[in-house]
Amino acid sequence: MEPFGRPLLTFLASYIIPDRPTAVRPLTQMMWVELQVWLLLLARNRGLTYRFVVGALPHAPIMVYVDAALIGGVGGFFGRYYFSYSIVQLKPYLIRCDGWDTFPEVNIAWLELLAACIAIYIVAPRFAGTIINLYSDNTNTVAWLTNRRPDNPYICALIAAIERVKYDTAIKISTHYISTKDNFLADQLSRGDIPARFMTQGCRLKPPMDDICKNLQIRNIVDLWRTTINHTPSFF
Repeated sequence: MEPFGRPLLTFLASYIIPDRPTAVRPLTQMMWVELQVWLLLLARNRGLTYRFVVGALPHAPIMVYVDAALIGGVGGFFGRYYFSYSIVQLKPYLIRCDGWDTFPEVNIAWLELLAACIAIYIVAPRFAGTIINLYSDNTNTVAWLTNRRPDNPYICALIAAIERVKYDTAIKISTHYISTKDNFLADQLSRGDIPARFMTQGCRLKPPMDDICKNLQIRNIVDLWRTTINHTPSFF
């Protein structure tokens, strides 16, 4: 099965009645989007490399750590590179996105997944064609990035945004849970408290929020996937 389409289909699976699989269900906007993207993936004119399918990609020489705080914002790092974006900085972007209009009054798990999304958007182009290890202390985020079965359309849009950049850069994400006490550097960054090691030797990166927010507007998802699928990276 197409690895990038699987999370899109599992979202649809939640609408199927187990004992009545042929029952007629109303088609929501997000369900229509997921079906459109699935058709695009099936119709694409290039295949995945065997090494990608069997998971034989090399591991990126980094580990990515992310965190979020409702009283701070989002933060993360890999090596000496880091990002730290406050609630105030995020708000002008997120209030334009479907389902985020009440921000910052959202579930912390949404913000934790957003932190992971930002990190993936930053890291993916730098380590295309590799497996990237990502660590989060939020169990929902780990589950969504591992099982990829959100039943919320707005979380599904965020997962789809992550899947699109994975597709475009031929990366795989290996997601791991880490305790909060062991994730203290990312925790500090999510609260706007820059650790000393980054103050002296770090390189701060700006999150690509414009690009991410385009993906979080449901009306844009199909067109963005169509653009990605029509683009053939050199490493395929």
